[in-house]
Amino acid sequence: MSLNRLSFQKPFFLGIGGSGMSSLAFLLLSKGLKVGGYDGKHSAVVEKLVLNGATVLHKSDVLEVENYDLAVYSSAIRLESHPLVKKFKDKGIPLVHRSELLHQVMSEKNKFPSRVPTVKRRRAL
Repeated sequence: MSLNRLSFQKPFFLGIGGSGMSSLAFLLLSKGLKVGGYDGKHSAVVEKLVLNGATVLHKSDVLEVENYDLAVYSSAIRLESHPLVKKFKDKGIPLVHRSELLHQVMSEKNKFPSRVPTVKRRRAL
């Protein structure tokens, strides 16, 4: 699937707290997109995503997939059995692998500036 010029505006990340997924989510948030995601775990990364404007769910049964126009998954997601994958497929919403989205975003990177938040680390005393 081709994601021409970031033709989507509301991506949803399945497993948004993962290192690769959260990085892409932060990048798209910095481009002004409305980002949503699901993660089974609460974490500092997920909290930072929420503070930066992402909507993150921890229960898959409450998602209204119609609010999103793209679903992003990683290799950690089992496409054949994940309940959210079925919801997106049933509504005809495109699903793309994280690597495909990363390729598209990187090919468009010079077309608009990004402000990706960084995590400040504390120095050991």
